[in-house]
Amino acid sequence: MRKLIRSRVVALYDLESIPMGDEELSFRLEIHSDGASFFARLFRYEFYRLQPSFPQKNGEPDAALLADEVVLVRDETFGPLLEELRDASEEGILRQVTALFAQKFSFGKSLE
Repeated sequence: MRKLIRSRVVALYDLESIPMGDEELSFRLEIHSDGASFFARLFRYEFYRLQPSFPQKNGEPDAALLADEVVLVRDETFGPLLEELRDASEEGILRQVTALFAQKFSFGKSLE
């Protein structure tokens, strides 16, 4: 019989925003366990401003109807490096991800 559950989320971390020029990057880190080891998945918050086409005033979309939306998308900032990380503990995988962030974004050794 095929196994239905692949992994269990054991921790969620919303990380501090990282300034990138005029923008900021905001991430959510998930720590998973598959029963044998721990691994991480990284998501980025994407912010969108939407303007509906209808209703219209004088043939133009109503500017008062703007909608700001937030979507979580799987982030590939670290590519296969993050996918390959495994550890026997939640703390160990968090340390490994912290080291990747420190290297990529040039900040201290702790996400906490």
